[in-house]
Order: sequence, then structure tokens, then C-alpha cells
Amino acid sequence: MMDSTQDPNATKTSPETPTDIHTDILLFGGGIAGLYLLKLLSNLGYDCMLIEKNQLGGGQSLQSQGIIHGGLKYALGGNLNAESDAIKEMPDRWRKLLAGEETIDLSNTKVIAKTQHMWSAGKFASKFTSFFASKLVRGRIDKLKKDQMPALFQAPQFTGSVYKLTDLVVDTPSLLNNLCQGLEQRILHGEATAFNSDETGNITSSNITLSNGQSLQVHHQTVIFSAGAGNESLTDLAKITGAPMQRRPLHMLMAKHDLPYPLYAHGLGTGSKPRITITSHATDDGKMVWYLGGEIAENGIDRNSESQIIEGKKELNTLFPWVDFSNTEWATFFVDRAEPLQQGLIKPDSAYTHSEKNAIVAWPTKLTLAPDLGDRILALIEQHGVTPNTYSHDFSSFPHATIAVQKWESLFV
Repeated sequence: MMDSTQDPNATKTSPETPTDIHTDILLFGGGIAGLYLLKLLSNLGYDCMLIEKNQLGGGQSLQSQGIIHGGLKYALGGNLNAESDAIKEMPDRWRKLLAGEETIDLSNTKVIAKTQHMWSAGKFASKFTSFFASKLVRGRIDKLKKDQMPALFQAPQFTGSVYKLTDLVVDTPSLLNNLCQGLEQRILHGEATAFNSDETGNITSSNITLSNGQSLQVHHQTVIFSAGAGNESLTDLAKITGAPMQRRPLHMLMAKHDLPYPLYAHGLGTGSKPRITITSHATDDGKMVWYLGGEIAENGIDRNSESQIIEGKKELNTLFPWVDFSNTEWATFFVDRAEPLQQGLIKPDSAYTHSEKNAIVAWPTKLTLAPDLGDRILALIEQHGVTPNTYSHDFSSFPHATIAVQKWESLFV
């Protein structure tokens, strides 16, 4: 193509002259939620674009442990509550996705554990036996014999109980790659600077500034905000008032070692939540990171990094006194779980969507519930009367967002 110095009739593009683009649905936020919705809607024939301000998965997605669970870890008080009931079908739903049996084909996603475990030790060893054997959870959890337990618990020093859950763990970088596959050109690196509404209040177009300084005006039938913590500033800019956000802080721990004990398990204590949740992630240098969540992360928000590491060392030495952790490297980081506002800042029970005029605000609230979020979004898209169209686009000259580096690589340098 000739440039404007060669063709005097050519139109010069500048930040003051936005490029007009038409699409059916414009999404904001390139975490797992936004990318899941982009892939789902695109596969159903909608013309979609996604705008990511930073890096894909760089917020909550790559800070996730990748756990796909059916809610039993929320039922340790001996009852299946609203939260555990809303999530109980998700592992089977994810297995269908991972087998390529749904609208989204996630068969290229790496599954790092096909099952998870719960364990209890000492005086708590039999506390949950009657509940786990009840009709409420039968078929979803099995008590293991010693030789069936993960290698770590086969040590003679361990005298507790181990239960196998019908849950799984996915590799989040692999999942992000799978969701982006085939849609890379539709994922632009930039941010919203203004939303333009008609006389009814519907957002008819969005002004976008790309990371190279280029301006776009994107015309759309609906806009979806699925940017995690970024939803707060986006909804303020769009003057959406019905979806306030809360931040639930956690102080996560990572322990890097070369011990031969991959573990995907929830340690049970005295309360109704896991004392500690451990997932294992291979690193580029051939070692392994134990990623530690659960109560230790929730209770660690008032500790600095040094104090949280001291607490982590004490916890692992208490739980596994027969294991030598002396050569372990440690790192911590703070993360805010961004969610729809709940009374008392409690965790939401299910995925969340809010429709206001022709805009939708969405939070999956946890990775496991992404398919549930997709179902809710499809119902709202139908209510909004969004119709699929085919537009001719060439996004090759625009900057595209790239996938962030996972925490277990970036923290140990």
C-alpha cells in the first residue's frame, strides 16, 4: 500500500482521526474469563474483539492455582452449602471441555492432575470420616489405603487419613494459550478512553487507544466488562452504577524445591476451610514449586513477606516433619481477588453477571466457574437481541496483547 507521501489523496491516520471498526461484541479484560467468553462467542458466530490493557492473564488468572473443584472443600463443616452446591457440576463440565465435547474445545490444555486429595492428621484424622462417607458426597470422594496415597503420605511417620477427590488441576499458562488459539488477531493491546452512548443510554461505541498510540472507535451491539479488578475503573468510565466491586486480599506463598513430591491437596484443620491448599508446578530449571493457598494465605494479609515465609516454613515442618525443606527457596506476593460486592465481603456463591442498558459486567469469581459464567453471558446476549454479523477486518497492523509470565517463573530470578 502507498503511504500518504506517495498518494496525495490518501487519508492520514493519527490519534486525532480514529479508525472506525464495527463488531458485534467488544470485550475488555484478557484473563481466563474474557478469553473464555471471546472464544465461546466467536465459535457461535459473533464477530468479537477483546481489549487488554496489560498482559493476558497477568491479573488473577496466572495467580490462580489452576484448581477445578466441585465445592467439597467448602463443605467441611459437614453440610453442602449454597457455594458448594453451585459448583458441584463444574469438574464434569470441565472434563467435557477438555475432551473437546462442548462449544469450546480445550483439548490442547495441559491437565497437571486428574485428581486432588484431602488429608487430615493427628487428632483431626477421623473428624470428617462420617461426612465423607455420607450419601451427600458418596461417589465424589474415596478414602485411600496407605499404598494408594500420594508418595508423600506413604511415609511411616504419616498416621492420618487421605481422601481422593474427583477434581482436577489445569496448567493455567496452557489454558490461556488454548483460549487464544486462532483468535490472536482479535486480541488488541490498548485501553478504553471513552464510551459513547445514544439518547437511551446504550453504549454504541468505545474509544480505544492502542499501545502504539493509534486510536480506534469501535462500534458494537454490546460491550462486556470481564477485566477482574479493572472492571472498577471501566464501569466508572462507562457510568455503570449497578455492579460495585470488592477486593478480597490474600498473601500467597511459593516454595521452590527439588523434592520428588508433586502434591495437589487440601490439608484439613479444625475449621470449615482448608488449613492449607498445595498445588505443584514444574519450573523451567527442572525444579518444582509448591504453591500454597488456603487459610495461610487468608490469615497472612497482615504479615510482611519475611513473616509470611517464617509462617510457611513452620507450617510445612509441622505438617511434614519427615521431609527436609532446608534447601527450599521461598517467595510471597499479595493478590486481591476482585469480585462483585457481597455483604461482609464474603466470597460469592457463583459466577456473576450484571446487565445495565446494553452493557454487561461479569466476574467468574473463580476459575472453576468460567463455564457457568459463559452460560449466563449467552442468556444475556440473547436478551439483548445481539445478532451475529460478518465484517471484513485486518488487525495485522495493530499491537496485540501477549501472555504474561507465570508467578513461579517471575518470582525466582
